[in-house]
Amino acid sequence: FANEMNRLVLAVTEGFASMRFRDALKHAWYGMQEARDRYRSGCVESGLDAELTRRWVEWQALLMVPITPHWSEEVWSAVLGKEGCAVRAAWPTPTAPIDAGVSAAGAYLFKVSSVIATAMANHEKKAAKAKGKGGKPADGGAAAPKPNQARLYVARKFPRWKERVLELLRSHFDADSGAVSEAVRAAISGCDEIKACNKGKQPMQFAAMMMEEAKLGGLSALALSMPFDEALVVEQNLSYLRTTLASVGVVGIHVYTEAHDSVPDAEMLASAAPGAPSVQLFHAE
Repeated sequence: FANEMNRLVLAVTEGFASMRFRDALKHAWYGMQEARDRYRSGCVESGLDAELTRRWVEWQALLMVPITPHWSEEVWSAVLGKEGCAVRAAWPTPTAPIDAGVSAAGAYLFKVSSVIATAMANHEKKAAKAKGKGGKPADGGAAAPKPNQARLYVARKFPRWKERVLELLRSHFDADSGAVSEAVRAAISGCDEIKACNKGKQPMQFAAMMMEEAKLGGLSALALSMPFDEALVVEQNLSYLRTTLASVGVVGIHVYTEAHDSVPDAEMLASAAPGAPSVQLFHAE
């Protein structure tokens, strides 16, 4: 939470300095609100840190001064009990350097929550289509219980053929254009190591998908592994995930990696990739 607040302060400062007021507002209000909501959801069991929460209130009031001065002054005096005017107070500055690894881990955690919620929504749609006009299964059998558990299969590395494709994509990435050169297609087609894997069209399909990812995420989208332990991040934040996913009925999350002696579904683990875990829903009493 502290790392995200530091990042947002820099983003807001840059937005105002460059006269991109829409961006400044986006980070100063919506970004700070979202950071608070996520922090609050993750602290259901441990509780909020009083000092950190007060810093958030103070910083948001100050960041919003150029846009909503009257609201900021009210928060400054009535909520925080501070003397003087918010407009005369010092502008917030980060309390520590931005930790890119922490930011990446946080984004991954929110992605996991979204992936599981989406899987539940898709399951509900399929279940609804399978029902007959009377609200019963079309085949006349008993309705399967709604899933309330999720298995999360996490891969720490790509299969070797995907690693080789990524290596070629990275070597053909143009920092100026922010995209991968089309010349990489010929390099992939002519790579003997990739050919030896006998994956047919999959290497080119994977390359095309990752080239699109690189247009949005830059070179970091072509990383061979994540800069943090995915399974550990999930396991350390299970309370947050259970809280955010309770609204869709998921009350249990179980993490599996290649380090496990056995997994419920080896194919699901094989389909996972670094930064893109596979989800399997099931019901348990």
